[in-house]
Amino acid sequence: MSVHRALRANTLATAVNFLLALGSAIIIARLLTPKEIGIFSIATSLIGFAHVLRDFGVGQYLVQLKTVTRDDQRAGFAMMLFSSWSMALLMLVTAPLAASFYAQPGIAEVFRVLAGSFALLPFGAHILSMLKREMRFDLVAVVNIINGVISTVVSLLLAWQGYGFTSMAWGTLAGNVANVLMLFALRPEMALMTPRFTGLGNVLTFGGKSTLAALFQQLGGNSADLILGKTISAEAVAQFSRASSPLTMVSAKINEVLLQVFGPAFAKGLREGVSPADLLTRSIQVHTGLYIWMIAMLALVSQSLVLLLFGDQWRQAASLAPWLTAWALLMAPVTLVPTALMSAGGAGPVLRYSLLANAVQMLGMLSSVWLNLEQLVAALLLVRIVLLLVWQRALSMHLDFSSRALWEAVRPSLGLAVRSALPCLLLLMALRHGPWQVGRMLEIALIGLAGSALFLLVLRRSSHPLRQELQRLVPPFAKLLGP
Repeated sequence: MSVHRALRANTLATAVNFLLALGSAIIIARLLTPKEIGIFSIATSLIGFAHVLRDFGVGQYLVQLKTVTRDDQRAGFAMMLFSSWSMALLMLVTAPLAASFYAQPGIAEVFRVLAGSFALLPFGAHILSMLKREMRFDLVAVVNIINGVISTVVSLLLAWQGYGFTSMAWGTLAGNVANVLMLFALRPEMALMTPRFTGLGNVLTFGGKSTLAALFQQLGGNSADLILGKTISAEAVAQFSRASSPLTMVSAKINEVLLQVFGPAFAKGLREGVSPADLLTRSIQVHTGLYIWMIAMLALVSQSLVLLLFGDQWRQAASLAPWLTAWALLMAPVTLVPTALMSAGGAGPVLRYSLLANAVQMLGMLSSVWLNLEQLVAALLLVRIVLLLVWQRALSMHLDFSSRALWEAVRPSLGLAVRSALPCLLLLMALRHGPWQVGRMLEIALIGLAGSALFLLVLRRSSHPLRQELQRLVPPFAKLLGP
């Protein structure tokens, strides 16, 4: 399957699941209280570490191998089975301890429900990894969409029936049951594969490093939920989470579409002898061309978006959302770096730089001991600058991609974003401070339409690589963006 077809399939699945998640978040924000949502956020942040250990880097290991044998698959399945069941047992044992530490008994309930997912996931995880290696993102898209539909429907029905925060846990479990059944149907020859320990040493070597790196990344990514729940309150976790939600919903989905395809495609390119610098230059140009503009536009409307989606009880979150979204722009140039290093077999460098980067992230969040939520968000600007420097160093040292090369790759994307987003900032100021009054939905629509029109106009007049990629990826854009 070509990269462009893979991107189209992955984009469709991500768009569908985005709409499902958005609709679910809007409804659940009204069915549950901020405290209930905060409890679920804390629990899932803790469980996120178990998810990393459950996979143990087996997915990346199978993708980056030059050739994959049946024994490699069986060794990977053996590792996933052992690690997943171990994590399920650990979750059951530690559930009361986690609930006691945060003084929230509901955390234990979430742990117990999601332990069931961990027991099921290894039976389909190795199949999913092989589909990605083979670039069969059409099949991956089908699996992901069915998972999202079932998970959302079950969560909403149970929340409506009064199951509170556990409704989201049961929805996750239902979605994962569907995942396994679908993957069995797609690849019956790999279903219920017999575990094999031959070759397990190679899995452990690669997986140990990649798992530690992923753990550090998980720790940094979930540091807000884990630390703020202790230093401030569960309500602060919920407010920070809702402030981050526009960025999470859009940024995470963009990266989900691109990174899932970029990793296997980058590894495939390296196997075919293409230089890392050539692969990176084009990939960074295309990624930042879309990403920087979208995040800049999102920062403009994020305050109104939070209030429109979740209601007036989230005013503190709405005031923080533009700043959290804007800070994410600093990480745009290096978003692809960990995936590129891992796809090149560089689990060791990813481990070292993840340790450093997420130590910085944790230290930033620990400042909440002295700072309130608003001051903490302001301080995160410095954290993002340091993280940019850390991953740029990794890019230069291990993929021979200098800071100058990175700047040259990103500079055209900055030009696109400034020329299309700056007029929208002026329009937003006029809408908010002019003599007329517009509702939140109209404000978001006007800014979105103006920004999209300007972006396409600027892109049409440029030679940015994103123009050619969009013409290939979305055929209707071929005439719109010109010859």
